Amino acid sequence: MNTTSKKISVFCIGFAFILTGLFFTACKKDKKDPEPVPANPTPAPQTNTQRLTGKNFKMTALTVDPPILGITDLYSQLEDCQKDNLIRFDEPNVFKEDEGTTKCNTNDPQTETGTWVWNTDETIITTNMGTETLSYTVVTNDGNTLKVKYTEEISGTKYTVTATYTKQ
Repeated sequence: MNTTSKKISVFCIGFAFILTGLFFTACKKDKKDPEPVPANPTPAPQTNTQRLTGKNFKMTALTVDPPILGITDLYSQLEDCQKDNLIRFDEPNVFKEDEGTTKCNTNDPQTETGTWVWNTDETIITTNMGTETLSYTVVTNDGNTLKVKYTEEISGTKYTVTATYTKQ
């Protein structure tokens, strides 16, 4: 075999090894990279109780239907000492009413405590303070706004009162 033939044979054998290597590496299955963990995973949705509890709410609207003496906006009729009052729902089922920074009657306690409970499908909240038990249908409960309504009968007329509370 002459030198040129040897060089061609070595070249062919080397080329064959390279092709074989390329063939086998090209046929390998690629390993899948692990799925990246999101920087801010989506939190689980909050329950009605989680959206309701552990925060102070202040009334920001109060309406009535039908009107009483032509008035539907009861909030505008409240005194300032009533508008700064707070309500709070805590666990386990503790309900608090706080007079806020100003009291209408200085002899009133700053805070009164009672209980609260959901109905089975968490659409109605019932509060109990002393001898007074009230039930409210929840219209909105998103953790920032609590909007409830209830019916009250006065002199044979049923009134729907809607109260909106905002998280403080």
